[in-house]
Amino acid sequence: MAEYCTDREWFLSMSSGGAGMTGSSFMSPGLEAFAQPGGLRSFDQQRASEYLAAASYKDVDEDGILEYGTREKKLTLTLYTSSQDDWASTAATIFTEDMLEIGVQVNWYKTDKAVADVCKANSDWDMCFYTSRGGMSASVSAARFKNGAMKLSGWEDQGFDSILVALSSAEDTATEQSYARQLQQLVYDACPVVVLSYGADIQAIRSDLWTGFEDQLSGSGLFNNGSIAVFMNAEPRAEDAAE
Repeated sequence: MAEYCTDREWFLSMSSGGAGMTGSSFMSPGLEAFAQPGGLRSFDQQRASEYLAAASYKDVDEDGILEYGTREKKLTLTLYTSSQDDWASTAATIFTEDMLEIGVQVNWYKTDKAVADVCKANSDWDMCFYTSRGGMSASVSAARFKNGAMKLSGWEDQGFDSILVALSSAEDTATEQSYARQLQQLVYDACPVVVLSYGADIQAIRSDLWTGFEDQLSGSGLFNNGSIAVFMNAEPRAEDAAE
């Protein structure tokens, strides 16, 4: 339900000036194994309202907030963000307003600590926004997701675990990509997390001195986006070419 109130395009535009790209998979676009999952869900508040109506939520007292059964059981959710994530406040403001439009009240709290640490120590929360870094390979990204987002959300899946084992032991690129894409689709379908966007690092490159850079994420910086190709392909530019 909450994902249909997640306007990724608006989040990206307002929180980072459009630098980067909207999210879907838990893996970085900088990886060769990255793939957009099939059946992408888009911003659709009407559909979110239909899900809530089907679950018997109604605005009993007509105050704009949905209830379940009685006026006392209002649909309120707790959201945590961290001041360490400079994009999170803007995204949370948009999200809470969109949720309120369908009758869901979001109680939003900001912390000066890392959100993951706060939520792990506190069971009284429903959602959190946080920044996560991927790995330099598909298997490392999947392992980090299992040890990070999965533990934080409490989501468990035997299928994920078995595919992760197979991915970690893949002996060729084609096999690795096949398992990685299965994992990306499995996580997207289950929706234990909602990936808002892939952030961009704005960087300056001395193209007069270096060449061979491979831009893994169009419109963003080259480094720190999840691929070793940038480092492996870069080489000093020949002196005659630099003149």
